[in-house]
Amino acid sequence: MVATHRPAISSREHARLAGDLIDACGGLAEASRTCRVSEGVLSTYQNPNRPECNMPADVMADLEKHCGQAAYSGFIRRNLGLTVEPGNLRDLGCLLTEEGADFQSYIRRALADGRLTPNEIDEARRELAQAETVLIRCRASLDAAEQTFP
Repeated sequence: MVATHRPAISSREHARLAGDLIDACGGLAEASRTCRVSEGVLSTYQNPNRPECNMPADVMADLEKHCGQAAYSGFIRRNLGLTVEPGNLRDLGCLLTEEGADFQSYIRRALADGRLTPNEIDEARRELAQAETVLIRCRASLDAAEQTFP
């Protein structure tokens, strides 16, 4: 499997998707009861002026499971050109490890001087987004595999 890196979606789009997903769950209070983060943190995911606050993949998965909609991950899969086929989970698992290692390596280099610059933070976010994208693909592949059972 060849890894392809897609451009990240904008902070404004992340905020809109987060808001749609939170609304689909019944609002902030209901959504916060179904995931690991508070109402306040969920609220920051809806703010396009806080680009550092994109919804993590595990929170997205918990909320999507609760509301029964792939509102956020479905958009990402469709608009970033991700296709997920049952049976490629082995390759995705390897790719997830590789992307995680890339993130770890970048952070180690960036923190060599003991601090992160704004540009290093931006790059770290891009590295992390790549790992999150693969994680979403892993979840979708598992979901597709699960659909093969009666």
